Amino acid sequence: MSVKQIFKFMAVALVAFPLFTSCSDDDDDDSTPVAEVVSGSYTGNVYMALSDTTYKDVTITISRKGDQEVAVSSDFSSLEIKGLQVVENDGVYSFAQGANFFEKIAMSMGGKPGSEYSSDNSTGKQLNDALAEGGVVNNKLSFTFGGKPGAMPMAVSYSFEGTKK
Repeated sequence: MSVKQIFKFMAVALVAFPLFTSCSDDDDDDSTPVAEVVSGSYTGNVYMALSDTTYKDVTITISRKGDQEVAVSSDFSSLEIKGLQVVENDGVYSFAQGANFFEKIAMSMGGKPGSEYSSDNSTGKQLNDALAEGGVVNNKLSFTFGGKPGAMPMAVSYSFEGTKK
């Protein structure tokens, strides 16, 4: 084989080389958004520390609002929370108060009708220092929420432990 033929062969190989390389799947993002992973209904118990009361068979629903944003609602305590950010770390999905968090968080004292408080004062009763945090691990939700109703000197907090239906 002559030197000229070797250079022709090498030129053809260099041009054809990209055609034979495999593409990795790194370009395709097939992962499920974290907000979708945690979305669903969770049933469990709510504990209210202030009155040392446990409410059984409560359902909390997490709804996806974006790839990393969820809203939380429940018939218990007229609970409605918007703007929670979800992050994942080693199979633990944690909630943090996002930019839209104070857009709306509403809850009532002990689930009693007529005692609704809201962070935006849409109920006419201000909920101050609103709090919502928690996480999901293996389809189990641990969630704490609350705030200071009106001029009350202490916060009312609720803790929820439940399993995804």
